[in-house]
Amino acid sequence: MINTILLILATLASTLFFQPTPKSDIEQLVNDVRITAGITTLQSNDKLRASACNKAQDMIDRDYWSHNDPDGVEPWGMFKDAGYDYSSAGENLASGFDSPDATVKGWINSPAHYENLIGNFNEQGICSIAGEFQGRNQTVTVQHLGTRQLNN
Repeated sequence: MINTILLILATLASTLFFQPTPKSDIEQLVNDVRITAGITTLQSNDKLRASACNKAQDMIDRDYWSHNDPDGVEPWGMFKDAGYDYSSAGENLASGFDSPDATVKGWINSPAHYENLIGNFNEQGICSIAGEFQGRNQTVTVQHLGTRQLNN
């Protein structure tokens, strides 16, 4: 009985963390920024997209605005939880923008976010989730960027 319950919980956790979500239009807009900057585009990665969705949902559920969660856990924990082993990683957050274009323009206009957009990463996953956040209905967008760890 306990083994059956554990199996069900493991299956549920696997579904929550590894179910691919649709590719975001924002991913192409980010690649357009990189093309304009003369650098290689980012490949879409389902694990990064899953970790970005988990982060966006966690931010909405626990109503916080920070790279670190309320328990002090850094964003890299979500990368690892999604099964993404990285050698380098980055995170961009956005909320309250009314379109993918506005979201990317917001990141472009912020030096730290722009640095991530054109950073030395190979892959990205972006997720936008609408919900009640910080007292109003809005969309929270999370971009997770990474370069995979090479296994020896």
